[in-house]
Amino acid sequence: MERSKWEVIECGIDYITLTAKTPHSIQKLKLWSDTQFFQQQRLGNKLKPSGPMGYDGFQCGPVFGGARVDGFMLRVSGPTAQQAFMDCWSNDVHTTRIDLQFTARIKPFPEDLAIVLADQTIENRKTLDGENWSKLHLHKTFGDGDTLNIGKRGCRQFGRVYNKYAESADSSYIDCWRFEVEYKQEMAPLVAAWCKTQEGLCQIGVRAYSQFLAWGVPLPVLFDGDYIAPITIGKHKTDAERKMQWLHKQVAPTIRWLMANGYEDALEDWQTQWYDEDVEVPRMTRELTQVKELEGK
Repeated sequence: MERSKWEVIECGIDYITLTAKTPHSIQKLKLWSDTQFFQQQRLGNKLKPSGPMGYDGFQCGPVFGGARVDGFMLRVSGPTAQQAFMDCWSNDVHTTRIDLQFTARIKPFPEDLAIVLADQTIENRKTLDGENWSKLHLHKTFGDGDTLNIGKRGCRQFGRVYNKYAESADSSYIDCWRFEVEYKQEMAPLVAAWCKTQEGLCQIGVRAYSQFLAWGVPLPVLFDGDYIAPITIGKHKTDAERKMQWLHKQVAPTIRWLMANGYEDALEDWQTQWYDEDVEVPRMTRELTQVKELEGK
C-alpha cells in the first residue's frame, strides 16, 4: 500500500451522544434539536416519535432529541454530528459516545481491503511490542463491502473499517474506505474535551489514524505532522480490588488509631463477633490480617 494510492478526503466527528441534566444545558440541547428537526424536515426527512433508553422524543433524519425525568439526550449521526458537537458541547454536557473518522480514496480501488488489512495486522503485531491486542472480526455487511471490526462493541474503544460507498450508495464516496473509532464510557468525555481544543478537522483525523496504528494496523503515511498517542485509562478494578481499596482507606486508619491507643484487646474481642458461616476463618481476623499486610508494604 503506497502513499500515492491513498488520499484522505474528509475527517471529523461522525457520531455523538450528549446528555444534559442542568436546566441551562437541557435548554441548549432541546433548542438545537428543535432547530434541526425543522431543517431536517425541509430536507425531506420525516419526524417520528422515538424513545431509546427511556428518553421520550423524536427522530428526524440523523437527529434524535428526547427527555426523561432526569434530563435530555441528543444523538446525532453522520456529518451533522460535527456541527452538533461544535454547537452543543460544553463542560456541563456529558458525552456518552463520540466517533472519530477519516475517509480515504484509494486507487486502484481494493475491494478486499478489510480482508487484506486483517491479515497484515496479524503479521504486523508479531513484530510489535504489546500483548492483549484487540481482536479482529471480519463481517460481510454491505454486499461486496467486507467490514473489519477491531475490539468488542461494548468496549471503551471500538474500530471499524468498511467500504463507504457500499454502505452509503453516495457517489461522492466511490473508491473510498472509511476508518472509524468509536469511544464510549470513560473515554468519550475525554476524547470530546480533546476535540474541543483542536482548531481543525485534520487533527481529529490524525487521532483516529493514530488509534489504528496503535491497534497494529499497518497503514501508509496519510497525514503530515506528529503521531498522537492514544488516550489511556487504567484497567477496571475488580470487586476484590475495590473492596481492598475501601478497606485500606476507610478501615485501616481506624484500626491503626485503636491499636496505637491501647485497644488491641478490644479489637481481639470484637473480631470474634464477626464470623462467616461458610468458612472457618473469622471475617474480622482476615480483614485485620489484610490491613496489617497493607501497612507492612
